[in-house]
Amino acid sequence: MTIRTMQNCLKLLVAAPVIWLAACDNADLSGTSTSPNYEEYIQEALRAETKIKFQLQGANAAVDPPSFLLVDTTTGRLNLPTSDPSLSNPFAAINTGDGWGNTTPIVINFEGKPLDGTPASVVNSFHMIKIDDPLTTPSDRQDPLPLTPSYDPSTLDPDADFVVFVSPTAPNALTVLLTKPLDPSSSYMFAITDQLKDTDNNSVGFTDSYAVLKTRDPVKVESLQPAQQIVQLADELLSRVGVNSERIVYSTWFTTSSAGDVTYGTKGITGEAIVQISEGGSAADAWRGTANPKNLDLTGLYNMETVDVFDLDGIQFSTGTISIPVFLNQEVENSAWMKTPWAAGMPSIAVLLNALNTGSTADQQTLSRQLIELDTSAEEVKAAQTDPAAQARVVRALVGAKLTLADGSQLDPDRVINKFAPVPQVRYQKTIPYLMAIPNIATCPERMPVIIYAHGITLSKITLFPLAPGLIRGNCVAVIAIDLPLHGDRFIQDGDKKIVTTPENPGVFLNLQYLPVGRDNLRQAIVDQLSLRVGLGFQVSLNLDNDNPRDIDSQNPLTRLTTVGPLGNGVAFVGHSLGAMVGIGYSAISNRPVSENPASEILFFNNTRSLFANPGGDIGYFLTGSSRFGNFLRDGVLDGQSAGYRAYKAQNCTPDDISGEMCFEMFWATLPSEQQAAINVLFNQFAFAAQTVLSPADPVNLIEQIPSDTPAFMMMVRNDTTIPNRLTLGLDAVYSAVAGTLPMIWNTPLMQRESSVINPSRDAALFREGEHGSFIGGSPEAVTTEMHTQANSYLGLGPITVTAPELLEKIPQQ
Repeated sequence: MTIRTMQNCLKLLVAAPVIWLAACDNADLSGTSTSPNYEEYIQEALRAETKIKFQLQGANAAVDPPSFLLVDTTTGRLNLPTSDPSLSNPFAAINTGDGWGNTTPIVINFEGKPLDGTPASVVNSFHMIKIDDPLTTPSDRQDPLPLTPSYDPSTLDPDADFVVFVSPTAPNALTVLLTKPLDPSSSYMFAITDQLKDTDNNSVGFTDSYAVLKTRDPVKVESLQPAQQIVQLADELLSRVGVNSERIVYSTWFTTSSAGDVTYGTKGITGEAIVQISEGGSAADAWRGTANPKNLDLTGLYNMETVDVFDLDGIQFSTGTISIPVFLNQEVENSAWMKTPWAAGMPSIAVLLNALNTGSTADQQTLSRQLIELDTSAEEVKAAQTDPAAQARVVRALVGAKLTLADGSQLDPDRVINKFAPVPQVRYQKTIPYLMAIPNIATCPERMPVIIYAHGITLSKITLFPLAPGLIRGNCVAVIAIDLPLHGDRFIQDGDKKIVTTPENPGVFLNLQYLPVGRDNLRQAIVDQLSLRVGLGFQVSLNLDNDNPRDIDSQNPLTRLTTVGPLGNGVAFVGHSLGAMVGIGYSAISNRPVSENPASEILFFNNTRSLFANPGGDIGYFLTGSSRFGNFLRDGVLDGQSAGYRAYKAQNCTPDDISGEMCFEMFWATLPSEQQAAINVLFNQFAFAAQTVLSPADPVNLIEQIPSDTPAFMMMVRNDTTIPNRLTLGLDAVYSAVAGTLPMIWNTPLMQRESSVINPSRDAALFREGEHGSFIGGSPEAVTTEMHTQANSYLGLGPITVTAPELLEKIPQQ
């Protein structure tokens, strides 16, 4: 795997880049440190020797993310300057996003003297507030919510939202590490004050470029007026929470990435497809027009068929197929499968709004006429900015639409998928295999409920064989599994070779070279579970038809399924490793309604409860801390960046004998600490880019979206080497306070369980022994047995039954 990374245009200290801007319309940003036009406190800040690194024009133009200044106002997407549009370029990959990473560090760079990192300097130097969208909420209706700071990165405060410090490895930057994820699709503002000192004990200041935005005098350059309004609004709102606006040397506004909007949008069109199929139509009536560019027939979508039935160790296993929609590109020519993310099946609401608000009169009239033909209107599109119901109606109307401007050109031909265009184009209808297990117990009823199981990365659905006995033992419940995308039988054939995720090549699914595709592989895995759930719903509807219920057929176990069981009406879920992470995304949308028909929601979507075994969050960061995947990632990043490393590999690492991971480990051992530190900067760059792109599908941002009335149970193993429990500042060179498994337990929060629980709700168990794969099987056997016992009772009957409390230990505090 080779990963292209940001070259010299990306300078990173600790974990966030400085973005170099183009000139702002070549505007003259007037004002100097002696300008009489500026207020006295501004002139004082301009005289400071150490200043925030902020320039809006010229060769040294620079703005630190996150900032509204680095957003394309036409598309609503991030807009980092780059001349390379390839998605292998992390700048271009980040620019597909609809907001900044919810967990990525904030690093604000300074020029001049190093910063004083003592408490006297850092305390009260940084303030952050959550606000309503300033573009749609007037100042007098804002009620800013201050976030809680801490200042000691070595001891994280569980009550704090972030920690502020000056890193010894980055003395010219103020670093802010988030200790809890920021809310998705939300607006935040932050400020730095002159409480922050440099090593000469002098207050920091700002540049002429920032003074232009800070001053109360209206800026002369028209294109900068909106920016000045935002900066001054930030000063005003921060002053409401006690920050002296005259002491603010930098403030900005930013919006966070959405999370789950696209998978929920996919559920929405799936719900429409169910209606069409149930009424005798086709799913193609839902995926219509540009949402179905190949004009697929889609007949038989979600159909399930039994292929074979066999008994094994007292369990009846069956294989079969299900027809599902696939939104990933699977073409091998030019490696399109690796390079092509999901595409939107509708025009972007953000692009449409921009055209309706700022386009020519002819364009506005042309678009308005087309919207009326789609049973919506320009007024409803504008209302969708603040009205969720209007937004839902507009999305439904725009699915499959191709809007044109007055000159006949297409509005939003790029079709980038995000919260502004959350419904994907369907590219294929694929028939994929499933594996199902049903107990051979004479006392079981004819029909029984079912559990969906999702496997781990590099594995496949056949891990159901060792898992099924533990889940089924004593329970009258079926378990069904499909392969995740690019796993098992869902390989892509390329001539005489198979493109498939294996222990030797996890990068096929992870796809760290084209980050938006890696994100969408995860999205596809989430909606595949949804498609399986819909398929089960159709089978149950045949079995329980009031007028003509399907007869039990011993050679067709699908006839034995029902959604009615001890846990209520629905289907339970269990996932391991990647499957657990997929399950978090699935559980976040499964019980979130998309229709006003409760019976349909229960039959086709309802999830009675979820079990997550060994998941991880903040993927871009935990991968670097993983003993299993860390060197795989480092090898790929360095291979794409360092000619010296490539030469070392060519000379010392024969691919047939030495893996990339082993080669990196050998290479790393030859480097002095100074070179290792320099290379760690590169790895931090990649983690920042990866996490920004992955945020919309990352379980760290989705777990809190699981409805409170849906029970969720998480298992983990102490010192897991595949998905780390947590990262450690100082020990892990690439660090995030929210990466791994424990931060999801802390922040959700999930309740510690060391003994049996009658009515579980939000629960977690930490095993003192075991390994990442213990849930599937292996050593130690006692841990696997206890995991299966707890899963068996939780998924089959409801309670969590603990029979070996000595295998559990108290979950550590944050």
